[in-house]
Amino acid sequence: DTPVDAKGVGRKILGQVYETYKTELAGKRFAYDGEKSLFSVGPLPHNKLEFTVVMSEVGTGNRSPEADGSLSESDHKRSRRRPHTKTYKVAINFDAKIPMSAIANALSGHETKHF
Repeated sequence: DTPVDAKGVGRKILGQVYETYKTELAGKRFAYDGEKSLFSVGPLPHNKLEFTVVMSEVGTGNRSPEADGSLSESDHKRSRRRPHTKTYKVAINFDAKIPMSAIANALSGHETKHF
């Protein structure tokens, strides 16, 4: 239950959540702020949702070609390794409904007291 800290990993995980659980999400698309918040137009099917996602960890691609352009023996061994997989638990909980007027006010530079 450790939060994901690596940059961009959360977006990949949530992208996989959408692809895998599209039906459970009633096809609702969402936007992720890259930290802790997820936004959707309209409500998701439930106030609490939990998903499990298995992601393949791909190598960094730091292979160093030899002078003739071929890969060294150790690079060949690395490229034959199976990708590691990591399982993530994703919990989505309803927090607040933001009125469209609050968004319009923020976009036009007006302050709102509640949002």
